[in-house]
Amino acid sequence: MVETLVRTHEVPEAPDSTQTAARGTWSVAGNTLAWGTAAIVALVHVAGAAHNPTPMLDEGTYAAEAWALLHLGRLAPYTYWYDHPPLAWILLAGMWWLLAHVLPQGLDAVAQLRFAMWIWSLVALGALVGAAKRLRWHPGAAAIAVILWGLSPLAITLERLVELDNVAMALVLVAIWSLSDPRRRLHAVVIAGIAFGAAILSVETALLWTPTVLWLLARRYRDERRSVAMWTFLLVTGSIGSLYLLYATLKGALLPGPGHVSLLGSAAWQVFERAGSGFILRHGTAAWGLLQGWLHLDPVLVLLVPAACIGVIARRTRPFGIAALVYTAMAFRPGYLPSTYPVEAFPAVALVGGGLFDSLLSQSVSWRRLARTALGVLVTTLTLLLGFAWSARDAETLLAPRDQAQLAAEAWLRAHGDRSAPILVADTMWVDVVDMGWHPYQAVVWYWKITTDPEVERRYLRCPRFRRHPGYFTRASSATRCSKTTGAR
Repeated sequence: MVETLVRTHEVPEAPDSTQTAARGTWSVAGNTLAWGTAAIVALVHVAGAAHNPTPMLDEGTYAAEAWALLHLGRLAPYTYWYDHPPLAWILLAGMWWLLAHVLPQGLDAVAQLRFAMWIWSLVALGALVGAAKRLRWHPGAAAIAVILWGLSPLAITLERLVELDNVAMALVLVAIWSLSDPRRRLHAVVIAGIAFGAAILSVETALLWTPTVLWLLARRYRDERRSVAMWTFLLVTGSIGSLYLLYATLKGALLPGPGHVSLLGSAAWQVFERAGSGFILRHGTAAWGLLQGWLHLDPVLVLLVPAACIGVIARRTRPFGIAALVYTAMAFRPGYLPSTYPVEAFPAVALVGGGLFDSLLSQSVSWRRLARTALGVLVTTLTLLLGFAWSARDAETLLAPRDQAQLAAEAWLRAHGDRSAPILVADTMWVDVVDMGWHPYQAVVWYWKITTDPEVERRYLRCPRFRRHPGYFTRASSATRCSKTTGAR
């Protein structure tokens, strides 16, 4: 059975009848259309990315964790409590180190890492166009998918952020690209397993793409090859995902217990104890507030997420329609809803939109003239609607700086700050303040850690030598003595 699967590299997959019309259209003009659209989206994503949108706390958290890997050899500057798998910021730390000598001078830490995130955008774009080509979609369908993925003002805003979801979704698209291999070779399954396992190790919510990936795998690998391909994929993905469990076990932090954090304890908190965001359609809930923010940036793309569920009807787009259905259903649950939640649904919208567009272009000859006429009217209408809806917001995203307040605060600290006294800062400023000369443990603290982290609370609030200092939290000398008595790292 394994031998049969390996030998298939000589036998291309028999095309579906609906794909015949689209076959062979990837000429020079077709490649130029698809890859040229991807290049435009890539340029839009990088233009102004350092200063727009406003830095978010999560960005500062991941920047600090990447900094801790490079400078302290630890997964986080504070106790790593298994809130998320660490692979994404491990990869970001490596990219940060590689880009250090080519990044523009004078950028803060979050802005520097946004250039690393741009590289992940390039990976996502390449995988998206590559998957469309392997699936024998029309180049115009690939261009539509790219536009839906990355040209919306909401997509630009969220996909620029230093967020784990953006790394994970790029890896999910790589897995889809690999599984779309027309020759259905074994190494394509292995690559897909590695990519999907890495996506799960980047953010646990990538697991929501599991039905889509398994459906695509089952559709592409038929007959006796299906079981071998399926077990190979599950073995590779499971081996990579289990590294998280192995790490926690070796650290003695798999099971909850007194005096230490744990993987299962953190998972239990996420599932059962974390405050929910409320029903997304109920006025006044946190989820409702997030929805209003997304709609303010772009109502079109937000509404396209549930609309993409229609993709389950067509065979060509069914696996991607399933992903849209999963993410739509999860948004309506009463649990916690992160602010970057739509990022993980954008690839589903793009793939459903591109697939449906390709279906119209691949109709039989008798329907082709009517389909093309209807398609022309539809595309023109959508282009006008999206042009009006997106152009002004996109221009603002490219040109309007949103980090001026933080830059002004950092400039004041650089000129007037007392490096001998601890200071409370937002996560987004932590790395920059450390680079200014404040000690990473004894002098600069994420402000929310004071009341949520027992280690930080022992170091400062319960210190017997605690004393206030005008403009700051406490003196560095007092914090140093306290850290020695409490064993704080």
